[in-house]
Amino acid sequence: MLTSRAALELIRSQLRAEVLTRLDPTVDDYAHSVVVAALGALREISLRVVESDQWCEASVIALRAAGRTWPSRLAVVPDYADRVSLLVAAADAAASLGEARGLLLEAAETAIDAIWASPRGAGENALLHEIREILAADTERELAHSGREA
Repeated sequence: MLTSRAALELIRSQLRAEVLTRLDPTVDDYAHSVVVAALGALREISLRVVESDQWCEASVIALRAAGRTWPSRLAVVPDYADRVSLLVAAADAAASLGEARGLLLEAAETAIDAIWASPRGAGENALLHEIREILAADTERELAHSGREA
């Protein structure tokens, strides 16, 4: 996903590369000045952008609640269960919602790996379905935040 700051820097880059290089300040000093002023204004705006990860709070809550149940449900593959436990604990101590979400998504991926590594059973199928539902809801929230539809 493209952040606001990155989008503003991309616009500045395109203005420098595509517009400014085609303007001859000796021919059209006003146009050149306007583009330079726009570059400066866009830079100032980009420095004031505060990115927020508040949008992913609902995902963190859902992933954290489910993630706490996964280790006990993955007891047949203890190495994976331990890794999931560590990732969920790290998410609890994360400095930001975005970091917590990333760790919890990694825990979900590890849980899925555990399911594929374990002997197939009804419990694993139910867990796989649950993780799929949580990840689908997370994806819908991310798409809604980015302005795209699922």
